[in-house]
Parts: sequence; structure tokens; C-alpha cells
Amino acid sequence: MRTCFVPLLLLFTLPLVSSAELKIDGSLHRGYAEIQVENRANHNVSFSLIAQLRRREERWVVVADLSCGGNYTIEPKGLFPLRCNYLFPETEGDYKIFVRARIFNSTYTYKNFPFSVSKTPSSNPAQGRSSDLPPPLRFEPVSSKKVEVQIVSAPDLVKTGEEFVVVANVTSHINIDLEIYSYVYSGRKCYSLYGWKGNSVRYHFIDGESKTINLTDSVVHTASNGTYRLKVRVRGEKGVYDTSRSIGVVQTPYNLSIDLPHPVSESESGISIILPLLAVMPLSVIILRKIL
Repeated sequence: MRTCFVPLLLLFTLPLVSSAELKIDGSLHRGYAEIQVENRANHNVSFSLIAQLRRREERWVVVADLSCGGNYTIEPKGLFPLRCNYLFPETEGDYKIFVRARIFNSTYTYKNFPFSVSKTPSSNPAQGRSSDLPPPLRFEPVSSKKVEVQIVSAPDLVKTGEEFVVVANVTSHINIDLEIYSYVYSGRKCYSLYGWKGNSVRYHFIDGESKTINLTDSVVHTASNGTYRLKVRVRGEKGVYDTSRSIGVVQTPYNLSIDLPHPVSESESGISIILPLLAVMPLSVIILRKIL
């Protein structure tokens, strides 16, 4: 019986690694894809990445392997950006960029970036275009998300107590009211001076509308030096949509002097006591003479 429990005991003592430690995200453009691989773990994660251009036929067929593939390692809570270039297809059809990250000796995670290629409507020859030329092919990303959010710009390093601006782009594929806000966090703790939702704004979006949103944020003075996560969250009636990135924080002491009066030096304090004494000394001498 004892030997039967040994394999089970070894199974529980082995370190377990999950593909949930890695998250793939990004954006698709004509001729290239901007890929971000996020390490959610508290340790380095090594993985192999492949990226392929695939075309839908009876099944998905690999058209080309992209050169951004390779073996990589991401630091704890780090974000690894990649640019994957691809040759834009010359024929109409449904395509996708397939990206897969396989953790060494473990499982994998993947993400598809679908798009379609179609002919644009024929141009009017009167506008200077020859009718003999074939119409150019049109690139149309296909989104499975109802709402998409992306951090356009944000500082890489901030000081505690100082305000900074996060610029986010939000695109909605439905008519919806959305609440948008940002915060700095680590684990389950918020380090934004304004709290989880202190800088929230609300907008109404129509189908296909995109807005650029400026969010002002700040980090509390008690935050220690280190790397944190900056998240932009979009909340709607039917779901929550997030995007995040790393942000460095430098702790600076809170300046209390702005609320205090100008400090008096020790020498100034001594003079302020002596001057009143000198003023009353003649009167004291007169009083003493009369008494004596």
C-alpha cells in the first residue's frame, strides 16, 4: 500500500505551471500585428512563440510562418511587446493571424486575430482612375468583442503624489453607455490616489464609434518603489473590458512644509524674547528706586 501512495505524493510536490500565467493581446493592422504577451506570475516564465498567417478554406490552412516567432523569457509581472509583419494577401477571403505561446514543459495559450480581404467598390473613372485596373483589396479586421479598449499612451515611470495622464482608445461595436476609468494596482490592492473609480467618465457610444479618452491619475504617497500594473477598465451593462500594462513607481516624501508657517530659527527665537525684556527694564529701575 505504501508504494501506491508514492507517485501520488510526488504529483502533489511537483511545481504546477498554468498557461493562465501568460496572456496574449494586441491589435491587428494591414501588413502587421502588434502583439503583447503578459506574464501574470511572480516568477520568470520562458516560452516558445509561433505566429502564422492562416486562410479559411474547408479548414484553416497555414499560408506563412511569421518571423516574430522564437523563444522568449518574461520577467515577473512583465509585458513583452512584439511586432509581427505579414505579407498582405492578394486574394479575397477570410484570414487570421494565429499566435500561440507554449510554456516550456507545460501547457500553452493562444489568440486569433481574424480579418477579411475583399474588393473595394469600383471607382468612378471620371475621378481619374482607369476602369481597366482591378479595384484595390480592402482590409477589414473582424472583432469578436463588443467593446475594445487600448492604452494609447501613459508614462513608464511616475512619482508618488504627482498627477499623470493616461490616454485610452475605446471602440464599441454596439450602441451602449460605458463607464471608463483607470487605476494603479498590485495584486488585490489599489494604489491610485483617487481610488478604484475616482477618475471615471461616462459616454454613450453608437455602433462602430471610437473615442480617445484622457484619464488623470496619481499614485498614493505610501506606495513603495517598484513595478505596478496600470489598468484601464471599461464597464457596460453587459460586461467589463480591460487592458493593462506595467508602470514604474518612485516614492517621494510628502511635502508638509506647504501647509506650515515659515519656521523660526533658534537665533530669531532668542532675539524675540530679549527685545521685550529690554523694553521694560527702564520702568523696572524707576519702580525699584521709589520703593527703596
